[in-house]
Amino acid sequence: MFGRYLPGLRKTIDLLHEAEKKPLKSGALWLSIQERLIVQITDTENRIRKARAGIKRIKHELTNKHSKEIATALKKEIEYQNDQIDLSERLLFVYRSIGDAMAYTFISRHDIKPLSEKQHAGFISNKKGNRFERQVLRLAFNRGAIAILNDLTNYLRYFDITIIKDHNVWLPLELKSGKKKTETRA
Repeated sequence: MFGRYLPGLRKTIDLLHEAEKKPLKSGALWLSIQERLIVQITDTENRIRKARAGIKRIKHELTNKHSKEIATALKKEIEYQNDQIDLSERLLFVYRSIGDAMAYTFISRHDIKPLSEKQHAGFISNKKGNRFERQVLRLAFNRGAIAILNDLTNYLRYFDITIIKDHNVWLPLELKSGKKKTETRA
């Protein structure tokens, strides 16, 4: 089912297993895993967007008169695109499960459970503030900390980044990006 994605998945999982051996001393590996996940998730989200646009285009085309054969072919193409969306959504779940493994390495499952009760935020690509979150993630690692970008998980749905201090010692961060408001005085 995930045939062409298996080599990339295996590489990411191998990095995860390597980082889990010495979790608090593997900052570079944790960052590398997250950088890979960002690329993999973004590519998958773009495939979903492309398939949805294709379905929309085909449905619009179906409003025109066509022979039965052409209409049937167009409907089969919609089914194919829906199958591709389903596959991509399953793949997103797998990628985010790798992100969950990172979280469970440092955070107790009892602490994670309450953080999963909010609806998922959706796509990370083209998200306002995504670039700023990635900058803060990299800055945390550059300063010697371990951090998790919460959008790369299925369960960490509150806050944007979780800074890891030690096993079961963590700090959630909510980041706000945008223009600074300057105060004018008369």
